[in-house]
Amino acid sequence: MGRARRFAHLTVFLLAAAPAALAETADRPVTLGLMIGDSSAMTLGQMLVRDLSHEQGVRLVPMIGSGSVLSLHDLAAVPGVDAALVSSDAMAYARAHGLVREPGRYAALARLKPLELILVARRDLADLSSLNGQRIATGPAGSAAYASGELVFSVNTVQFQRVPLAGQDGLRALAEGRADAALVLGRDTDFTVLQDANRAGGGFHVLALPFAEALANTHSPVLIPASALPGLLAPGSDVESVAAALIVAVREPARGTAAFDRLRRFARALYASPEATAAGNNPAARVPGWKASAAAAEARSGRYGKLPRVTAATPEQGDHP
Repeated sequence: MGRARRFAHLTVFLLAAAPAALAETADRPVTLGLMIGDSSAMTLGQMLVRDLSHEQGVRLVPMIGSGSVLSLHDLAAVPGVDAALVSSDAMAYARAHGLVREPGRYAALARLKPLELILVARRDLADLSSLNGQRIATGPAGSAAYASGELVFSVNTVQFQRVPLAGQDGLRALAEGRADAALVLGRDTDFTVLQDANRAGGGFHVLALPFAEALANTHSPVLIPASALPGLLAPGSDVESVAAALIVAVREPARGTAAFDRLRRFARALYASPEATAAGNNPAARVPGWKASAAAAEARSGRYGKLPRVTAATPEQGDHP
């Protein structure tokens, strides 16, 4: 009887202490490694590191990746990498080439913004079929634009010469005649170099990239308004294209582990960030070809209270964690 009473007292003590222990764990600062896959995502990645490192007891440590494809590999292979900013369609390329282990463990923690595929070419190249045999700047092997180019040009049976230059470098190569076309991701890219060339007598325009069912698991159909690319699209001549997304990718750990709790806390801070909802973006939007993160779902569920709104770092906090 005495042993039963002592056991009962011990049980009551442990139950009473459990909430305090959980609260202590929840308040304990945690560190996460965030790999920024491509240089085009560097500014946004740095803003997230600056703003979110002061929220939910999470400190983000930025890491520079070598392209979206390799960053997906690094999520599994490099110690300390907990999440990565990558283009969503890089997973399809990585899976097709056996570059990721256990692809079923990968999940999208959040969608940060759409990445419209914008194909700019010399004006005498009228459509996709005219690109056969031409030089197209899609970026270095393993970069976000490279993976996108391999997918969409394969679906459209375009055989082309690869120019390993991305973004601004690719557009500059097109303007200078070192490429015949360039594929860039996101209409927030700076197209000034081509607009200046057009005003100087050069001739460049945007080609349509029609959506095909073969792209349903990697891309979404979009319409690029002429107003977004003045000088490259005539007024009123909106053009069809497809879009991937810039996402926060993770390899989902088991529920109840410290790693799962770190991602949940990161997701809480991320979903409250103005960077994640800029321009009307829904960070919880479905991403073609990706499963949603369970850690993010828990962070949004209300189980852990209302998400506080994250503000930019104050001058007192400084620009760095």
